[in-house]
Amino acid sequence: MAAKYYFLIVLAIMMSCAGALPQAFAQSSPPRSPKSNYQLTIDGTATMVGKWLCGGDANISAVPGPATQTVPGLEAGIQLVTVTASIPDIDCGDSVMNKHLRKALKDKEFPEVKYQATKYTLVDNGQAVQTSGELTIAGITKQVGLGAKLIPLQEGGTRVVGQVEINMLDFGVKPPSIFFGALRVAKNVTVRFDTVVRLPREMTQALFPKPQTN
Repeated sequence: MAAKYYFLIVLAIMMSCAGALPQAFAQSSPPRSPKSNYQLTIDGTATMVGKWLCGGDANISAVPGPATQTVPGLEAGIQLVTVTASIPDIDCGDSVMNKHLRKALKDKEFPEVKYQATKYTLVDNGQAVQTSGELTIAGITKQVGLGAKLIPLQEGGTRVVGQVEINMLDFGVKPPSIFFGALRVAKNVTVRFDTVVRLPREMTQALFPKPQTN
């Protein structure tokens, strides 16, 4: 009999917590909106709470080199583009969500997400690009194709805006699930990025020196 009442008490507490959880998540929002200074946002859906959103920053570097297609806004072609994002810096605007997302991404072992683009093709008259490369999440690397819009900047460089949908299970990431599965994150997430690519001036000048004038 005591065990039965104990079970009912625990069940009541769980239901109470589960009922309060969506409200808590709904009231909390990321510290900045997708249109703010975040270079990277991750969004998806979860049971009981609907859509969720996390933001972070990305470090992007490009290696110049010969290419048949020169990217608008850049002085030369690109051999390699590397984009890295720090998992511990991703912020969902809620400490509980932060904890479970970082744990799911195995941030202690693999603190970074990395994408290396080794091939690209310009489309839409140079206004967009299709890339192919390797995406590494939680220590697992997969070949991924990625498209983006290109917006040349007057001050030099090119703004790159795009998105890619990822199935977390493909990278061995178990979607966060808390309160005994009462709140469960969907396996598919969308990564959106809005950042700027610039070439190292010293490397560009060494590879592609400007012709001397008399």
